[in-house]
Amino acid sequence: MKGTVGADAEVKALESGNNVATVSIAVNESYTDKNTNEKKSKVEWFRVEAWRGLATFLGTYGKKGTEFLIEGKLKNESWEKDGQTQRSTKIVAENIVFSGTKSTSTAPAQSAAPAAAPQAPAQAAAPAAAPAQAVSSSEFMGGMQNGADDDMPF
Repeated sequence: MKGTVGADAEVKALESGNNVATVSIAVNESYTDKNTNEKKSKVEWFRVEAWRGLATFLGTYGKKGTEFLIEGKLKNESWEKDGQTQRSTKIVAENIVFSGTKSTSTAPAQSAAPAAAPQAPAQAAAPAAAPAQAVSSSEFMGGMQNGADDDMPF
């Protein structure tokens, strides 16, 4: 998921010695209304939780306005509040990659792996990672069009 950090990440040190970070990211969706042909966009907010090395990484680089590509698992939670069951879904990050915006100028050029700590300050001045590139489904499928996929077993 590609999103923009809405507020600086919050990091907590647990009694176990592990760190956990939470951050909210905004994901923009742009589309054209079929009825009015008007371009529209909407924003969805997602809560992201990161542990250990990724928590440290988010604590350092998860600043408001930074864009990340985040891979992870969805985790559903529920709790009772005023006699009502509340539900929430969060993303538990397994990998975080810079996506290339204003905050990446001081960030390391590589992604953070779950067990990896942030890179040394000497590497922090390296150029930022290139922005992620979108690939259309036809490019992904190697341009298979007009019945060229007839050999497919499904």
